[in-house]
Amino acid sequence: EDAKKLMDQYAEKAKEAGVANVVTIVEMGNPKTLLATDIPEEQKVDLIMVGATGLNAFERLLVGSSSEYILRHAKVDLLVVRDKEKTL
Repeated sequence: EDAKKLMDQYAEKAKEAGVANVVTIVEMGNPKTLLATDIPEEQKVDLIMVGATGLNAFERLLVGSSSEYILRHAKVDLLVVRDKEKTL
């Protein structure tokens, strides 16, 4: 329920910024495979947009990078968005 509310807030912000046709999905499962293959096929999407968490090289070795997995397995384009405040 909390995840759905959060996604609704993000969708509203996107609409206010002029993004048309916003669809939010809350699923249970492995986020990497859901985002890389399952959801794009089910929803017929042409772009996957994810946020960058800023893992360093050591952290990526330990936990992996969702963005990297999606990049290697998705059949559609991937846009990785970095938070300005975390990159300064």
